[in-house]
Amino acid sequence: MNSFQGNIKNIESDGNLSMLEIEVSSVIFHVLIVDNSTTSKNIVLGKKVTCMWKETEVILSKNPMEISLENCFSCTTKSIEKEKLLSKVILISSFGEVHAIISSKSLEKMNLKTKESVFAMINSNEIMLSYD
Repeated sequence: MNSFQGNIKNIESDGNLSMLEIEVSSVIFHVLIVDNSTTSKNIVLGKKVTCMWKETEVILSKNPMEISLENCFSCTTKSIEKEKLLSKVILISSFGEVHAIISSKSLEKMNLKTKESVFAMINSNEIMLSYD
């Protein structure tokens, strides 16, 4: 599980949905949440939160694309552990180490190597929040 501390910088709400902008180091993450009585009291500008996402939710690309994913950041591959079906890719970003698990077929198709620049992407509804 990837986990990073940040602060809520902006909130946009519509009914029971809120799109939060959370700053982690100098990177802004967009996080879509469903509001309820527990989350509502924790959605406050400046509040410290922890952003978390599974390694399997990280999408990798060698080229930046115009796509609907709002969370895209540049990284460098630190290490690659290739297995028969899945491969673990450890990335270095401006805010810390990010772990990704992709299919080994995708790894081969991308011809991904260590010390290579890539873009990591996470869908806004795949980021979980923990309120401190």
